[in-house]
Amino acid sequence: MRMINPYLIKKYLRDEETYNLGNDLFMNECVGRIELVNYVMGATGIRARVQGSTGNLYQTELVVVFMQDREQILKYNCDCESFHKNSCACKHLVALLMEYNYQVDDGNFAYKSERETDNGNKRKKIALPEKPSDRELKNLVDYYVLQDRNQFCQEYGNGDVRLVPILHLEADRESLELKIGTTQLYIVKDIGELVMNIKQMRYVSYGKKLAFTHSQSAFTREATGVVNLLLELDNENEFSLRYRNWSYGSTQQRRSVTLSPPMLDRLMELYEGKMLHVDDQLLNRQSDVSVVRKNPKLPLMITGNEKKGADVQMEPVFLTEGGRQWYLLWQDCFYICTREYYERVKGFLKLMGKQRDQFKKNSYYGRFRNFQEDIINPSFYLSEADFGAFSKNVLPVVADMLDVRIRKVDFSSYEPEEAVFRSYLDKVGNRIECKAKVLYGEEEYDVAKIPAKEEAMRDIRKEFEVRSILECYFEVASDQQTYYSKQEDAMLDFLEEGLAQLEAVSEIFATDRFKSMRVIPMPAVTAGIKLKGNLLDVSWNVEGMSAQEVLDILADYKKKKKYHKLKSGDFIRMDENSLAVLVELNEGLHLTKEQLKERKAEFPLYRSLYLDLLMKENADYIRVERDREFKSVIREMRAMEDGDYEIPQQIKAVLRPYQEVGFQWLCSLAKFGFGGILADDMGLGKTLQVLTFLAAHPGSKALVVCPASLVYNWEEECRRFYPSARTATVAGTAHARQIRIEESETYDITITSYDLLKRDIDFYEGKRFDYMIIDEAQYIKNASTQAAKAVKAIACTGRFALTGTPIENRIGELWSIFEFLMPGYLFSYKRFKDELEAPIAECKDETARIRLSRFVRPFIMRRLKKDVLKELPDKIEEVIYAKMDEEQDKLYQAREKQLLMTLSKQTEAEFKTQKLWVLAELTALRQICCDPSLVYENYTGDSAKAQTCVEVVENAVGGGHKILLFSQFSTMLEHLSGLFQARGLQTFLLTGKTSKEERRRLVAEFQNGNADVFLISLKAGGTGLNLTAADLVIHYDPWWNLAAQNQATDRAHRIGQDNKVTVVRLIMKGTIEERILKMQEDKQNLADSIISADGVSISGLDKEQLISVLEEKS
Repeated sequence: MRMINPYLIKKYLRDEETYNLGNDLFMNECVGRIELVNYVMGATGIRARVQGSTGNLYQTELVVVFMQDREQILKYNCDCESFHKNSCACKHLVALLMEYNYQVDDGNFAYKSERETDNGNKRKKIALPEKPSDRELKNLVDYYVLQDRNQFCQEYGNGDVRLVPILHLEADRESLELKIGTTQLYIVKDIGELVMNIKQMRYVSYGKKLAFTHSQSAFTREATGVVNLLLELDNENEFSLRYRNWSYGSTQQRRSVTLSPPMLDRLMELYEGKMLHVDDQLLNRQSDVSVVRKNPKLPLMITGNEKKGADVQMEPVFLTEGGRQWYLLWQDCFYICTREYYERVKGFLKLMGKQRDQFKKNSYYGRFRNFQEDIINPSFYLSEADFGAFSKNVLPVVADMLDVRIRKVDFSSYEPEEAVFRSYLDKVGNRIECKAKVLYGEEEYDVAKIPAKEEAMRDIRKEFEVRSILECYFEVASDQQTYYSKQEDAMLDFLEEGLAQLEAVSEIFATDRFKSMRVIPMPAVTAGIKLKGNLLDVSWNVEGMSAQEVLDILADYKKKKKYHKLKSGDFIRMDENSLAVLVELNEGLHLTKEQLKERKAEFPLYRSLYLDLLMKENADYIRVERDREFKSVIREMRAMEDGDYEIPQQIKAVLRPYQEVGFQWLCSLAKFGFGGILADDMGLGKTLQVLTFLAAHPGSKALVVCPASLVYNWEEECRRFYPSARTATVAGTAHARQIRIEESETYDITITSYDLLKRDIDFYEGKRFDYMIIDEAQYIKNASTQAAKAVKAIACTGRFALTGTPIENRIGELWSIFEFLMPGYLFSYKRFKDELEAPIAECKDETARIRLSRFVRPFIMRRLKKDVLKELPDKIEEVIYAKMDEEQDKLYQAREKQLLMTLSKQTEAEFKTQKLWVLAELTALRQICCDPSLVYENYTGDSAKAQTCVEVVENAVGGGHKILLFSQFSTMLEHLSGLFQARGLQTFLLTGKTSKEERRRLVAEFQNGNADVFLISLKAGGTGLNLTAADLVIHYDPWWNLAAQNQATDRAHRIGQDNKVTVVRLIMKGTIEERILKMQEDKQNLADSIISADGVSISGLDKEQLISVLEEKS
C-alpha cells in the first residue's frame, strides 16, 4: 500500500476550515482501527469509525483506485449529519485519510496483489497485519532507538551549539525554557518542534547567525545533557500529550515545558556544581544561582523581649519537591537537600516559606507587582509558657541542622525536672500486675497514659522506652494505670528477662507474693546403663522429682510449652539441655508410660552405640553410670574398624588399607549380631571385602542376592579372589534351580538374583543361612515390592547390604534396607515416616536429622574414591550443549506447550490420577531432544544432538580413546550404532535384550580392545560391569536419577583404570534436559548429613512444581 495525496480530498470539501477540523481530529487520535476491503476492478475500500468533536462515532469509508503513477478517489461516505446535509466530504473523512497515510508511513499496511473474492463477485475483508502502535508507545520506542544511536553512532559533545536552560518558578509549577545558539542566543519558541528536529536530524535555520543540522554531534558537551533531558521529557509525553497539535498552543505555552518531579531531579543533577539561570516569577526576580548538594544551615534567631517571651526570626526560602530530593532556594543558591534534613526541619521550612505561599494564593497580583520590597523575614512570637517544651522537644532536634542563635534568653532554666520511674509489682491470682509511675518533681503521672499535648514538659522519649519494655510482657488494663501479664509464658519471660530490663530504667517495688515467683534450673538428671545378656538395662532419675512430675514435664514439652509449673509453684524452662536428653530418650526410643513411671527400660543390644553417643554428647547435663560389661562392649564397638582379625590365606588378592578396615568392620558387626551397609563409592571393591569376610568364617553358609546382570560377575569374582570357596549359581529351569537350592548346604556361597529369589521363595522354606548379602541394595528401596519381601523372608543369622547409593530419592529408602538388616531397628514405617522422614524432608527438622544420624551412622560404612584412592586417575566432567534447529524446536515447543496447557487446567486431584500420562509426556519431550524420530515416525529432519554426538565420538576415536555411551532409550542406541558404523567405527550394543552369556562376551571383547564404542542401555548396563578399557563416558540423555548416571560412569572410573576418565553429558539448550541437569545439582546434597543422596524424584513433584520446571528458562 502507498500513501494518498491529501490534496485529492480537498476538492470535495466545502471549505478550508473543514480540512483543518479534520486535521484536529487526526491529531487527537479520534480515528479507530482501519479496515481495508478489496473490491473488484482493483478498487480498495478504506474504512474506520471516527469520533466526532461531540463524542459521537461515525462510520466512514473512502474507495480508492491505486494506479501506476497516481491515486483516484472513486467515492466516499460518512453517516454524519454534515455529510448528508451538504453533500460534501466532511472532517471525519479528512481525519480518516490522514490516519491512513500516517499508518502507511509507519509501515503498518503490506500491499497484497491477490484479490480474494467469494463466488467471483462478492467483496471480502482483508484483516490488517496488526494494529499500529499507540503514539505514546511509539515515542518511547523512538526514544530508545535514539539513545542507542547516540551511544554507538555519534561523536557528540564536540559541537559548538549551546542550549541554555532557564528555570521558571511559577505559582503552580516549575517550567523550563531554552535558549539556543553559539555566540548569540535565540529563544527556542517551540520546544516540541526542537525535539522533533533532533530526533529526525533536520536542518533548521534560526536566523542569519544560526543554521545547522540537529544531530547531537552539533551540540556542546554541556548541551548534550540538556538534549537528553528533552528526550526524556518527550518520552514522558510532555510534548505529545500536552501540545499534540502545536497550532493549538500559545506562543508562551510552546516555548516552555512543565518539569515533573523526576525531571526536576534530572535538571538539578545535570547542573550540580554549575550555575543555573532562575526566573522567580512570583517575586519578579531573575538571577544565576549555583546548584550544590548540601543541607544549608539556615539561620534561626531567637531573641528575648520585654514581654517575657522571645521573637523567633527566620529568612524566607523557596522549597520544592523532586522525585527523590528536596530543593531549597536561599540566597542565590539552590540546595539539593536530603530527606532526613527535610523531615527534621520541615516545620521551620514551611514557616520560612509561609509568605511565599501567600503570594501563590494571590498570584494574579504577583504578575503585576514587585514584591522585592514587600517580602520580609518571617518572625514569630514564642510565649514564656512554651519555653520548656521548645527547649526540650524542638531545639535538640534542629540544633545540628539549623544555625541556631539565642540572645537575651536562657532556656536552661526552663528545662523540665528529670523523670524518675517507679514500678510496683505484685502477683494477683495467676498473673503479675505492674503499676508504673513517672515523677517530675512533685508531679506524678501514669506511664500507661500517653502524655497530653499540654504536658509538654514530660520526657516523652524516656517514657516511651519504659512503656516499650512493659508492653513486651504486659497488656494495659482499662483503667489506663495497671499493666497485667498477657499469658503465663510472657509472665515468666518477664521474670527471666524483662525484670532486669525494667530495673535498668526504673526503681522496683515488689510484694512478697511477687518475690515468691521463681524460674529455677532443671534438677540434675542421672542415668545408669547395664548389660544383661543381649539386652541393655537403662534407668534414669530426676533429682527431687516424682515419676509423675517427669511425665507431666514431658507432656508439656510435647505441647511445645516454654515453661512448666512444678508442684512447688516454681517454674522450669523447657529448653534446658538436661531435659532435652530425657526428651530424646522418650521420643527416640518410644518409651511407654509404664517405663516412664518405673524409670527404667530394656533395649536390644543394637541400641548401645545410639545410647552411648547420646550420653557423650550431653555429658555436661547428665551424669551416667555404665557397668563394666557395657563399657567393654562399647570399647569393642568403637574399635570395630581397628579389629585384629587376620586376612584369610584363601583370599588371592592384596587388600588395600581401606578394604582391610571394611573387612574388620564387617567381622565386628557379625560378632555382635548386627547387620550393616557397606556403602563405599562405586568401584572401591565392595565384593572383595565381603568375600574376605566370608573366608574369615569357614564353614559358614552364605546366600548372595544381586541383580541378574551381576550374577555371573559374582561367580567370576568368587573364582578370582576366593577360588577355594564352593560356589553355586542358581540358574536354569525351575527344576534345576530347586535342586541347586536344596543342595545349598553343601556350598559355601550360593548366588541368585532378585528376580529368581521371588520366583523360588517357596524352595527356600526350611533353609537357613549363616549370612545373607544383598548387592545393589537399592533394589529393595521400596519395602512393598516382592523383591523386598522375598529377601526379608529368608532365614539367616547375619545380614549385610552393599550399595553405593543407600538413598537415591527418599530417606524412606533407608528404612527398607534397615528393616532387612535388623527388623524393627528403625521402628515401624509409619512411625519412621511421621517422626523422621517427613520432618527431615519437608520441615528441615534438625532434631529429627540428628536423631536419624545417631541411629544409622554406626551401621553404615561409606568411603569415597577421592578420600581413599589418591592414586586413582582424575575424573573430568563437562557438559556439551547443543541447540535445536528450527524444525526440531517447533516440535519440542508445541509438545511442551500442550503439556503446560493441560497441566494448568488440571486440579491437583486430576493431576495425581494422571501421573502416568504426565510421565509419558515428559519422556516424549526427552525423546524429542534425543531425536524427534523416536516420537514421530514420519520425521525426516536432523537431530542436533545426534550430529553433535557423532562429531564428539569421531574426534575421540581419532585421538585413540575408547568410549562408553549410555542412553535410557534402546532405540536411540540402535540408531546411533548405525550412524557410527556408517562412518567405519566398530561398535558393541548392550540392552535389556542381551543375554547374560552375550553380555560377558561383549565385556571381554571390549576390554581386549575389539570395539571403539560400547553403546549401553542405562538400566541394563549401568551396574556390575568392569569396563576400564574406556576412558571417555558419554551420557547421551540425562536421567532424573543422578545416582544411576554415576553408577554408569563408574563402569570405567574404578580400580584398574590407568587413564584419566572424561565424562561428557550432552544437553539440549533451553529444554527440559537443561532443567533436569539443574535439578540434579540442586538435589545432589539431599540427606548428605545422614549418608548420601543423588536422586531427583519426579514422582515427588506436585503439579505447581512440575509446571515451574517446564516453564523455567535457562
